[in-house]
Amino acid sequence: MSEPLVSVVVPAYEQPELLRRVLKSIAMQDFSDYELIVSDDSRGDEVEAVVRQEAHAFPQLLYVRNQPAKGSPQNWNHGMDQAKGRYLKIMHHDDWFAEPFALRLMVEALQADEGRLVFGGIKGRYEAEQRNYTNLPSKQQLEQMQNDPLQLLRGNLIGPPSTIMFKRQEARFDPNLKWLVDIEFYLQLLLHGHRLHLVNQVLFENVQTAASVTKSVEHDKHLNVFEYMYVAAKHASNRSLGWKIRYFAFVKKLVKGFGKVSYAELWSAYSNPTSYKTRVGL
Repeated sequence: MSEPLVSVVVPAYEQPELLRRVLKSIAMQDFSDYELIVSDDSRGDEVEAVVRQEAHAFPQLLYVRNQPAKGSPQNWNHGMDQAKGRYLKIMHHDDWFAEPFALRLMVEALQADEGRLVFGGIKGRYEAEQRNYTNLPSKQQLEQMQNDPLQLLRGNLIGPPSTIMFKRQEARFDPNLKWLVDIEFYLQLLLHGHRLHLVNQVLFENVQTAASVTKSVEHDKHLNVFEYMYVAAKHASNRSLGWKIRYFAFVKKLVKGFGKVSYAELWSAYSNPTSYKTRVGL
């Protein structure tokens, strides 16, 4: 069997019914030149059972059981490491395809220009807040992100990793991060020459619960300080002093609702993120 054009990677952890939903949305796609990789961090056998039950829909299927569990985001990276396709498509188990043509449209956009970071719109719901959302950035917002990728640190207008597709390469999600792990991954690609391309329609759906990883760390002051300053230290060391001052003010304003934070604390996190992380017990 020839190598597939696309590797669809599903990092899984518990929640078998959510996995079943995303697998069914993959199976309904009108594009078929892909392999499916499920990298499973679960403690029990329920996820594996769902994969076996749905396996008939996927001629090219690789199921990997991680023992011991790798954790997030190492599980995402592990799934990507198994990929053989030319293009990579991540689908988290709490997201799903909204349309049967979604995968095809993304492949066509990437085939037209393999230097693209292709992404589609997503709609979803924040359950805890009983609030719906749709993410479809404007042309102006796309240009701002392309011209200055660090704008992503002010707001993720690309969306979760399930919205993206890109040519397979060495970029991986940084295991030092939880809250900004997706944004930092996009920065890796954009700062190394990838061009943003939006398939300008809703291709994905999502429901965020209070139990999700992002919701569990969103309001942790020390984690936010560490992650924003860690990413700046990693990617913005050649920025001007003026930029750094504006960025520090941005982070200070961002975390003020979590408790008092000084510029000295921000500088400590920026100049030595590892030391700061240890000192605050992260």
